[in-house]
Amino acid sequence: MDRLAAEKGIVIGCLLAALGFLGFAFSQNYFLIILSLLIAGLGISINSISSKVFSIESFEKAVNKSEIFSIIITSVNIAGAIA
Repeated sequence: MDRLAAEKGIVIGCLLAALGFLGFAFSQNYFLIILSLLIAGLGISINSISSKVFSIESFEKAVNKSEIFSIIITSVNIAGAIA
């Protein structure tokens, strides 16, 4: 992950997740379902890590990094509750 820029990681993660979910929609058997969900999960994981790295890099002057992570986690939970 350190070799990729955070912005590239976010884009790659979103593309992998989209590819995985698109594959899931058209899966005809269990093997393709599992493969699609593995690809989507990999994309979501890359996106999650990259977005946290991007947040920390964007707020370099912030002393309390745990406050940044708590804002991210709270935002994700609110978005999930609304959806």
